[in-house]
Amino acid sequence: LKVSRMWSQGLSMNRVSMTIRNCDFSEINRSGGQGILAYYGDLDVSNCTFTACKAGLSVEGCDSVTLTDCDFAGNDRGVSRVDGGLTMSNCRVVGNGPAVWASGLYGSGTYSNISDCVFAANINGGAACTGTYTNCAFLGNNTFGVGGGPGTTLQNCTLAANQNHGFYDEDSNVVNCILWGNSPAEFRYANQDVSYSIVRGGWAGTANRDLDPLFRVAGTGTWTVAATYDDGTKRSTLVNADGHYIP
Repeated sequence: LKVSRMWSQGLSMNRVSMTIRNCDFSEINRSGGQGILAYYGDLDVSNCTFTACKAGLSVEGCDSVTLTDCDFAGNDRGVSRVDGGLTMSNCRVVGNGPAVWASGLYGSGTYSNISDCVFAANINGGAACTGTYTNCAFLGNNTFGVGGGPGTTLQNCTLAANQNHGFYDEDSNVVNCILWGNSPAEFRYANQDVSYSIVRGGWAGTANRDLDPLFRVAGTGTWTVAATYDDGTKRSTLVNADGHYIP
């Protein structure tokens, strides 16, 4: 199902539970509309794409939100105002913005579980949502890579080439991660519990190392950052030195 060029919302739900599969939401009023607007209830979305919307998905008051195998690209914000329990896996959140804060994912008042997701080239931050991030990549986002709030945990994640720090918040746990090439530094705050990780410049903690991870894309090249999104090609302009797209 393709839902496109609607004036306000592609789909709106209020106090119901919905399961949505294999849909394409696009070009839904960049000045004020959402691909899906959900109030209360439960929402389960998989194998859907959201492009060129004010917000791909906007959620308020839902008890649970599950996102699986979805793409959010070229929206003002990918996922907005998630204030219920969020479970997100195998999603790609790329080239969203210019929402003022957290162009990729913004969650408020919830603890989320996010795994196997890519947040890349978002104009004003990759993800700002308290929770556990596992096997995720935050690449070339402007403003910050991830800013989850106190108590956030990063496990097996890579944060590289983000502007205004890779990890933005404090009092968090970072385990078996790579933080490299973020500007002006890998962490915004010093009070982090970091272990078994590669951190540029080093970091106190168990088994941390300051070793160049030697990132390569398509076998050659080094990271460069141009965190924008081309609506024509539907691709990020984040490239490596040889012109290969990332991710």
